[in-house]
Amino acid sequence: MTSILLWVKPWQRDGHKIIQWDISIYYTYLPATFIYNDVALQEKWPVDLAEYDLWISRKFEGKELLKMSSGMAYMYAPWFFVAHAITKINMPEMATGYSSPYQIALAFGAVFWATLGLYFLFLFLKRFVSATAAFIVLGLLLFGTNLFFYVFWDGAYSHAALFALVAIFLEMGERFSQKQNMKKALVLGCLAGLLVLIRPVLLIHVFLLGAFYLYRLKGKIKLLHLGIAALAAFVIWLPQFFYWHYISGHWLYYSYGDEGFFWNNPKIIEGLFSWRKGWFVYTPIMLIIFPGFWMLYKKQRQWFWLITPLFVIHLYVIFSWWCWWYGGSYSQRAMIEIYPLLALPIALLIQQILKLKWLFLVVSFSALTVLTAYNMFTTRQYQRSLIHYDAMTKEAYQAIFMQQWWPANYDDLIDPPDYEAAKKGARDL
Repeated sequence: MTSILLWVKPWQRDGHKIIQWDISIYYTYLPATFIYNDVALQEKWPVDLAEYDLWISRKFEGKELLKMSSGMAYMYAPWFFVAHAITKINMPEMATGYSSPYQIALAFGAVFWATLGLYFLFLFLKRFVSATAAFIVLGLLLFGTNLFFYVFWDGAYSHAALFALVAIFLEMGERFSQKQNMKKALVLGCLAGLLVLIRPVLLIHVFLLGAFYLYRLKGKIKLLHLGIAALAAFVIWLPQFFYWHYISGHWLYYSYGDEGFFWNNPKIIEGLFSWRKGWFVYTPIMLIIFPGFWMLYKKQRQWFWLITPLFVIHLYVIFSWWCWWYGGSYSQRAMIEIYPLLALPIALLIQQILKLKWLFLVVSFSALTVLTAYNMFTTRQYQRSLIHYDAMTKEAYQAIFMQQWWPANYDDLIDPPDYEAAKKGARDL
C-alpha cells in the first residue's frame, strides 16, 4: 500500500494539494488548537487559509465557525503531531501546519487507515468465507472501485477513514457478541462516536448495527458495558460540544447553513445511473452486489435482514442531500463508507464463483478483471480531468470513453450544475 502511494505521489502533482476543500475544514481544528491557540480564527496566521479553500460557516461576533465537525481531526492527529515534531526540529520555518511535511503526513495517514480497515475487513470476512475469497474481495474493493482514488489520491478526505472505522466496527462487534467485556465495549463506543462525529448521518447505521449485535447477545448484554460504550461515544463528542458552545453559544449547532436534505425528492436513480455522477456508471463492478444479495439471503439470512435495509437507507439519505452528486468527486464517494457492509454479499458470491467449473470460473474472473481495469483507467482519466469533476454528460462520456486526450469541443459537451439553485431545491440538474 505504501509503495503504491510512493508511486502515485499526489503531493508532487502540479496544482494538487492534500489539504484543500473539505480536508482543509476537517484539518484546521488541529493547527488552530495546537499551533496557533486560536480556534475562533481571530488572529493573523502566517499562512493564508484562503489558499487552502477553507470555507467558514458563519461568524459570531468575530469568531469564525468551521463548517464541518471535528471527527477527522482525531484521525489526522497522530500524523499531524509526528509531522509537527519533525518539522519543528529540522525545519522550524516550515512548522506552519500546512507546509509539505504536513501534507505528506496526511497522505500516509490515509494509507495507514485504509490498510488497517482492509485487515479488519479480512478478519471479518474470514468468519463467513475462505481466506481466498476474502482476499479477492479486498482486491476488488481496492482496485475495482473509487476506494483506490480516495486512498492514494484524495486519501485525506473522510472516506478511507470511514471505510476503516466501519470495517473495524464490524469485526469488533462480532467479537463483542461472542464474548463481551469492558475493553471491547470501550472500543465500540469510541468507534461509534467517531463514525457519527465524522459523518452525523451515520447515526442510523451505528444504531442499527448496535441493535443487531445486541440482538445477537439475546438479552445478555451487561448494562455496565452498554454504559461504558455510551460514555466513550459521549467523551469523543465532548470537544465538539465545547467548540460549538465557545463559538456560537449553543451546545448543539447546525453548521451547514442553507445546505440540507430534500427528503421528499431523493435522487437515487440519478445517483446510481446518471452520466454526471452515477455510481454504477463510474464504478460498474459494484453491480455484483445484486447477485451478492441473493447469496446473502441464501447463506446468511440474519445479515441479509440487516445489510439490505441499511443499503436502502444509505441510498435514500445520501441522495436526499441537496448536492446529490457531492461536488467535485470521482464516482459516488459517499458510497465508500458502506463498502465494508457490501463486502459480505460480494464475498459470498465470490465463494460461490470459486466452486464453478473452470470455464465459468475463467469467464467470471475475466469479467471482474476487465471491470477492475476499467476503474483504474477511468481513475486516471479523472486525475487528468478527462472525466469532469461535476459536469459530465452522456455526450462528454462518449467523447472521452477509453481516450487519453480531450476532444476539441470538450467544453461544449459538459454541463456544470447550478449549486445555488440546488440549495433551493432544484433537483433535476
